Amino acid sequence: MERRDIFLSFGLFFLLFLSFGQTSLIQDLGSEAVKWTFENKNKSVSGKATVPGGIFNDLQNEGILSGQLFYRFGDTENRWVSKDHWTFRTEFKVSSEIFDKNKINFITDGLNTVATVTLNGVKLCGCKNLFTRFVFPVKNFLKKDGSPNILEVAFESTIKYAANKFEENPVYPSCVPEYFNGECHVNMVRTMQASFGWDWGPALPSQGIWKNVRLEGYDGITIRDVKYYVEREQNSWKVNVIAFLELEDNQTKEVDVYINLASNERNVLQHTEPVKIIEINKEPIISSSFSVPEESVELWWPNGMNKSQPLYNIIIALSKNDKILASKTNRIGFRTIKLIQVPVVKRDSSKGLTFHIEVNGYPIFAKGSNYVPGNIIPEKSTDPKLAEHLLRSSAEAGYNMLRVWGGGVYETDYFYDLCDELGIMIWQDFMFANSLYPVDDDFLGEVQREVRGTVRRLQHHACIAIWAGNNEMEGAVQDSWWDSSEQAKKNYIKLFGHVIRDLVLEEDPVTPFVVSSPTNGLKTVNDGYLPQESAWSEIFGDTHVYKYGYSEDLMESGIYGIARFVSEYGYQSFPFLSNWRKETIEEDLSDFNSKFISRRQHQAGGTQRVFAQTSTILMHKSSESKYREAKNLDKFIFLSQISQSVGTGVEALKHRRLRNFFNASSGQGLTMGSMYWQLNDVWAAPSWGGIDHEGKWKMLHYHMSKIFAPVAISVDNEKGFNHISVYAVSDLLEDLQNVELEVKVYNWGSLEIVKIKKINIEIMGNLSAAVVLEGDVKNLLHIDSKLESTFLTLQLKENDGKALTGPYFHPLQTLNSVNFSIIPDLKILQVVKKNMASDPYYKSLFEIEISTNKPAPYVWLDAREIKGRFSENGFVLTDATYKIEFLALEETNESEFKKALTVQSYCDAITML
Repeated sequence: MERRDIFLSFGLFFLLFLSFGQTSLIQDLGSEAVKWTFENKNKSVSGKATVPGGIFNDLQNEGILSGQLFYRFGDTENRWVSKDHWTFRTEFKVSSEIFDKNKINFITDGLNTVATVTLNGVKLCGCKNLFTRFVFPVKNFLKKDGSPNILEVAFESTIKYAANKFEENPVYPSCVPEYFNGECHVNMVRTMQASFGWDWGPALPSQGIWKNVRLEGYDGITIRDVKYYVEREQNSWKVNVIAFLELEDNQTKEVDVYINLASNERNVLQHTEPVKIIEINKEPIISSSFSVPEESVELWWPNGMNKSQPLYNIIIALSKNDKILASKTNRIGFRTIKLIQVPVVKRDSSKGLTFHIEVNGYPIFAKGSNYVPGNIIPEKSTDPKLAEHLLRSSAEAGYNMLRVWGGGVYETDYFYDLCDELGIMIWQDFMFANSLYPVDDDFLGEVQREVRGTVRRLQHHACIAIWAGNNEMEGAVQDSWWDSSEQAKKNYIKLFGHVIRDLVLEEDPVTPFVVSSPTNGLKTVNDGYLPQESAWSEIFGDTHVYKYGYSEDLMESGIYGIARFVSEYGYQSFPFLSNWRKETIEEDLSDFNSKFISRRQHQAGGTQRVFAQTSTILMHKSSESKYREAKNLDKFIFLSQISQSVGTGVEALKHRRLRNFFNASSGQGLTMGSMYWQLNDVWAAPSWGGIDHEGKWKMLHYHMSKIFAPVAISVDNEKGFNHISVYAVSDLLEDLQNVELEVKVYNWGSLEIVKIKKINIEIMGNLSAAVVLEGDVKNLLHIDSKLESTFLTLQLKENDGKALTGPYFHPLQTLNSVNFSIIPDLKILQVVKKNMASDPYYKSLFEIEISTNKPAPYVWLDAREIKGRFSENGFVLTDATYKIEFLALEETNESEFKKALTVQSYCDAITML
């Protein structure tokens, strides 16, 4: 069979492409021109509907529900909507251009969730999967005389459907914990698992056509999905292409394939060859492959390595007799991603296996967080502005990986496109979490369609790094959280060890797959898909680590565990008081034990734990009780966000310094991943989130932006505050020469530097963590004063004095041991609006100058309702004057910004109680 790989200008290719003819046509049934209506089961509630969308959006738009779904107890008061059955209808005429096509399909990319679709009275499906695209041939049912077609999508309450399924075939757990205020049996239906309630969010299952819906007309052939496998060869890249087709009939046996590869600036390569259409599992496909010279393309790298993320447009077109029949466009990146799991001791797996991601042959330390749905209402989570803000916030904070958590949704194409551009690797869970699941043929059929469709849609993205079967079920089944029977274990192995795993390996044999998260990884597979020892292992796979005691000192790094890859860890904090005031009345904020606050706290003992952990390091014993008073709620909230930042930050820095550490006796160490729980919030409530539901960065997110910087300092105080081990950490690919560690000693009462110690680091190795200073604090730094009145800042600089890191704040005692007899006099000296360089995202730039007369810990600037971010926040201020920038998301004038701006520090929260 003849093959040709030639270079051709991108413009010339398109001239040829367009001259060949027209491919499939689309008639959008979700456009503004198509009018939809909704009504409930007894027809007592009705109105205009928006498609794509959902019932909550529609009820809000019609004024039937308030604009604030979660005002006070709205999560339960509005639950009547979830328990009713809703029907959506429209009438439309088919365009003559569509009717001229030989084959016409009705396609919907997402129905939420249990739906009966009828067209002109003909039932197309009883659909029951939120995550699946549905395609139905409909030409024979459409009206050809120009009269309207009637399309109806009737939804059944997922709450009631799930309950009925449980009655037929009980699969546990029987319900979410009572304090979730949720609904039962979400595991019985393929919908967003968190929509029935979780420890970080409310239960409010929606219904509706939540993704695009359309008619598709074509002649002969259309391309449904395309997979691209990019593999490295000696001096080139091999690109394997598999296109999944739909045929009008079985007459077409062979087509010509045209593939064009181009960057935005230049054409790279065109490949053309005749290919035969073959069938696999009764599905027509074509396959092709071609080589790309190594020098023709640039490598794609994760964020934070001083490297770029070049992407290439790739078009596949199928033709017959010089006429284009079908085409599809994607973007790919050239990189290799592997999950390295080899014995840490050669030929001896008793000390564990490594577990790290390798990109382009280099070991990558994964830094980031867990992404929960941007909104608990699926149709609201698809907003591209929401995804862009959360992803840009992650990239700007230095994150190189996010885990799309298994209780949410597979995100939009836009989400993954942006991750490709930003260099954010994705650990992609399949949407199964913290439950056992049915394994009957009907349920497994839904799972198979879901998994195939998901892998085919996402596989080509450069950002996809790991597929994972589920969230926390390996440990849950092994530890018998709900069912200790052998049958429960067999069912788990069948679903995740065989059905899902086999499907993923079949559809994507290149991208790494793990059965669960956490998992013992390859050890779990070798053990038969359930580990013989703990699934929460420190020497195999990834793990989730939570310290839920009531008296731990979160500043003490010794309390945190050691593992190969920590994919969940973290602490709760309370939301900004301003957010709560938008969602309730003052009476609800009068007491920590109020009904409102108790209902928003979905973790058992969570509020008491936050209070205890905060008081251990930040509150003076004599004033603890005062923080429970309503007038001091804002002060406690501020302290809770500090303690969350401290605990999560200290743990993350421990992970980073352990990348080169190995304990030959225990097998511990070689940590290569740190993804805290969780990136974002969905409502105003106590949570682990670092970005609130309005998009505002909490102190945690600012703090982690420093901790996850490419070059960082990690201080180990496991031997006590009087002893330190200082690590210099680098995720860069190149060594750094003649780096200087600068340690400054301060007393809390003065801005004067007590001591400065400088240590030259001749070579700071690439992709490494190494001790650069260690010993007794007083002896090392010649400190004469008491440790509780002293603190350090540490900074790495290049030999020309340029900062490699920001100054790291290291107190030598918990802050509640310090006597702040006179609080720092923090002031905003001036605010100046600056000229903004061209930026498609931020619209205004302000320079803020602040001053202090004493060191101020955890300085916090707040622009209140003005959306944007500061260049840094939550820092220790040791300069008499200091400048910070604020980047506003909307055009903002100087007077408006000045009026909104406030500043405080930790000291303000412990005084004037």
